[in-house]
Amino acid sequence: MGTVVSIDVRSPLDAVGLDAAIGAAVRVLHRVDEDFSTFRATSWVSRLRRGEIELGNCPDHVREVYRAAAECREQTGGWFDPAWRGDGTLEPTGLVKGWAADAASTALTAAGAPSHCVSAAGDLRVRGTSGWAPTSWAPTSWVPTPRSRTGSPPPPSPPGRRRRPCSPTSPAGDGSG
Repeated sequence: MGTVVSIDVRSPLDAVGLDAAIGAAVRVLHRVDEDFSTFRATSWVSRLRRGEIELGNCPDHVREVYRAAAECREQTGGWFDPAWRGDGTLEPTGLVKGWAADAASTALTAAGAPSHCVSAAGDLRVRGTSGWAPTSWAPTSWVPTPRSRTGSPPPPSPPGRRRRPCSPTSPAGDGSG
């Protein structure tokens, strides 16, 4: 995907549970980047575009995205076209950011954090539940880099809010792995 993704969670989970939930979502996002990036030679999308493999050889989630892209083309009368490149290859990246936000949202919900917002460069997935009203708002955000646009470290997080930088090599964002 090669884009910025932020995750905001409202949850009664403790810090360990919250870190686990966000870690699950970040792992999903890393997997999406590995599988759908047009910049990675080893991604399924790149291999499909080069004709090295057929769609039937891809994992279910890759075929699901391509099916959804084809359905969008049909439903829009061709206005959304995953074959926009004109070389006969499909390029689902117009759909992948929203699909990735939804997949990360599903991971958060499964990990016990059902009230959240996932923003993949403006493609949003927002979920919430009723019945739990925090006495204080304590969101956690995942940001893709520990530096701001100026190259300076980010400002301190407000009380009750933590930032988690994410490196390309570690879902935890700590540079390990």
